[in-house]
Amino acid sequence: MLVRDLLVGDEVLLRNGKIVAVQEVLLAEVVEQVSNFHVAELQNDAVGSCGVLVHNTNDPPTSPAAYKFKTRGISYSSEVVKNADGSSSIVHYATKDGTRHVIGYSVITKEGQLTNAFEVPKEFQQLDLSKRMYAEAERVSFKSTAGQYHTSSDNFKEFYKVYDPANANEVEALLLTPAGKVAKQSGMKPTQIKVGPDKVEVV
Repeated sequence: MLVRDLLVGDEVLLRNGKIVAVQEVLLAEVVEQVSNFHVAELQNDAVGSCGVLVHNTNDPPTSPAAYKFKTRGISYSSEVVKNADGSSSIVHYATKDGTRHVIGYSVITKEGQLTNAFEVPKEFQQLDLSKRMYAEAERVSFKSTAGQYHTSSDNFKEFYKVYDPANANEVEALLLTPAGKVAKQSGMKPTQIKVGPDKVEVV
């Protein structure tokens, strides 16, 4: 069941077992999917009896203007799915000149572990999109991180600006990447880091 198929008055079963009626469905102007949905007493956290509801969110006007991509006419949006197994999936998008691009995926397990696969196009790199994607994952909420950062990613590039094998400072280098900064703000510190010439892996 898709959110766009919901009608005002349809009943939705919440995770706490309560049944409520849909009060309003808001349609996005620049994408074909629903940008938000509201049900009585609860917003953005409902499971339909026929499937999982998708939440598609766009940057609100109050989001940080410091993100570099905003000065280039690029906007960020995401789709968040709360899965039946308790995990959450996020698809990250960047839109420029009316064209929306998938720039990454995140999965947060029910235990709270975050895994990312970012695929930011070259023309969008170094514009804080990775930082914004981590902020979105933080909004959904996670407790620990795991991931692989390849040569084309901002995390990999920022890591190797600081990393010095002679000093074995991989933890320091990782904490200065977009991913590491978010982890540090959340009180997390990576303990297992595998460093290779074309990949940095956090496990």
